[in-house]
Order: sequence, then structure tokens, then C-alpha cells
Amino acid sequence: ISTSFDDLSEEDYLLIEMKDSGKGWEEIRAAWRDLTGQETAKSTLPNRYSRLKANLSNLSDQDLQNLVDAKAEVELEFEQEMWGRIQQRMAEKG
Repeated sequence: ISTSFDDLSEEDYLLIEMKDSGKGWEEIRAAWRDLTGQETAKSTLPNRYSRLKANLSNLSDQDLQNLVDAKAEVELEFEQEMWGRIQQRMAEKG
């Protein structure tokens, strides 16, 4: 999956252009099939579109650092909470 518009494949560009212009998934799926020769499941192209849009979003360096920091903080909180709960359950079980 591409992370910049410059790296988009022809089919990914088609997918984004069609969906962003309001086309329905059936029409997009038919155009994808015509371009690639590949049949897709109903969820394939919507999922691919979501992943592409997420990858192509522009984050500033500060936003990216904030995202990394927030993720690390949340993971640490989850880890601590998880082990606290495990300790509690172990105590309950004797």
C-alpha cells in the first residue's frame, strides 16, 4: 500500500479518484476488474480504500511525534493495568 500520491499504482489511483468523486462500490469494483482483470470480494476495495486514505494522510513531524508518544503511553498504561488485573485474579483464585 502506497504512502504517497506519487507512488500510487494505476489501480489505486483509480480507486481513490472514483470513490472520492462519489462513485458506488459496484461501479468501482467493475472498473477495478476491467483494469486489473481481478475479481474482488465485496470488502476488499472498501478496506483497501480506507488503508490507502490512512496512509496518504499528511501528518506534521510534531503530530507524528505526538502520535508515537501517545501510543507508547497508552500501551504502558494497558500493560500496567493488565498485570494488575492478572495479579488480582491470581489472588482471587488463591
